[in-house]
Amino acid sequence: MTQDSSEKNNFLDPKKYNTIHISAEDAVDSENKKSELSDTLIDLLKNPEHKEFRHETLGLLKKNPIGLELLMQAIKDKKITTGKQYLISACWEAGMDTGKYLSDFVSIVIENNFLEAMEALTVIEDMQHITDQKEILENIKKIENAIAIYKEKEKLFLLQTTLEKLKDFIG
Repeated sequence: MTQDSSEKNNFLDPKKYNTIHISAEDAVDSENKKSELSDTLIDLLKNPEHKEFRHETLGLLKKNPIGLELLMQAIKDKKITTGKQYLISACWEAGMDTGKYLSDFVSIVIENNFLEAMEALTVIEDMQHITDQKEILENIKKIENAIAIYKEKEKLFLLQTTLEKLKDFIG
């Protein structure tokens, strides 16, 4: 390999340079680019090593019309096993309107570990304008069923606090 071709390969090495390829393929590949962008944003939020970028990342997600949807997809993604509490906390830190995801956050309080459940409770506490009485009552029943089987003191506290908040939504 000559030195010229070696230098050219260095420019194409993503570990050494950020390279943007502009071509007709880019237009076809825009879905993959969106996916890569959302993966990057999610990684910035869930990885505590990137905390200096958190504020800007939250702002980008809040401004983007599908920002909350991307965040919720990541929160629900079973393949993401670490840092999920940071993704959940991003919802309340960014002041996102998460009301339509009430059932998802109730499920997190019930099913997930303590840190994730605590962040989900915070999201629920910040929700406003929850008006679907049927959904609220269904979630109250889910929480009551969970309270009946849980013995862990810390988790019980989160469940009971969630139950109180759901009852507040009813009025």
